[in-house]
Amino acid sequence: MLAPEPPAGYVRRSSLQQSLEGLPERRLTVLQAPAGFGKTTELADVARRWREHGLVVGWVLVDDDDTPRVFGSYLAAAFEQGGLALSSLRPNDGWSSAPAVHQIGILARAIELHAAPCLLVLDEVDRLPRRTVRFIDRLLTRAPRNLCVAMACRSDPGLDLAIHVLGGGAIVIDTQQLRFSR
Repeated sequence: MLAPEPPAGYVRRSSLQQSLEGLPERRLTVLQAPAGFGKTTELADVARRWREHGLVVGWVLVDDDDTPRVFGSYLAAAFEQGGLALSSLRPNDGWSSAPAVHQIGILARAIELHAAPCLLVLDEVDRLPRRTVRFIDRLLTRAPRNLCVAMACRSDPGLDLAIHVLGGGAIVIDTQQLRFSR
């Protein structure tokens, strides 16, 4: 649930950093490239900088077994660990058995009440089951304005990105932009 530490010899890529600086103005930022292009490392660097500024960051490394209900629990745990107060908005004993739609509603309300920008980082999104991807689509279309989502994937995760990109609320950073230069 925490962003990984930078590898030894980590070098910031200024052109990529400029693309990622606009995160707070966008709903969604997607880094899509094969393994080894530094997607996770770059998002971890962004997450660290947000935390240094006292902002809430939820980090979730996803996998193929994350059903919407499990995923909703992971989101709650990640945001609580990142500094978002959820305890007053959700019953402690019923959270894991609550429907995923209910979980996302509680999270959205907590993020909205927080008012300051909140960042959700999802790593390896292309591994998620299709129904969890639909859950993320719902989150993206209904989440409060102060939620920014950044995700890394190796291939198209099956999200409805066109709506967000064409509306100006999203960018996709691909292999060309992630490629290392001399």
